[in-house]
Amino acid sequence: MTLAVDYPLVSVDVLSTLANHANCYARTPVADHYTLAHMTLDHAQLRDFLLLDDYRLSYFITEVQRCNPIAFANAELFINYNTPEVTRHAD
Repeated sequence: MTLAVDYPLVSVDVLSTLANHANCYARTPVADHYTLAHMTLDHAQLRDFLLLDDYRLSYFITEVQRCNPIAFANAELFINYNTPEVTRHAD
C-alpha cells in the first residue's frame, strides 16, 4: 500500500477499504489520488517500469499495474496539505 504523508485527514475506513481491494487507488469527485493505492508488485515489475523512462505515477498505477479506482464521496478527507493553495490558507 502506498500512502502519501501529506494527507493527514485520511481515515482508517479509507485505508481499510483500499486494503480490502486488490490493485486499486483512491478517487474522489474532484481528483484521482494515485499516492493512495494498494497493489501487488515485485522487483521485476518495478525494474521494467523504471526502464520505460516514463516515471509518472499515474501511468504506473493505471497502465502498468492496471489498478482500478475506488470512489470516495468525501473529498475533504483527501485534502493534500503540501500544496501552495492549502499552505496559503493556513497562514
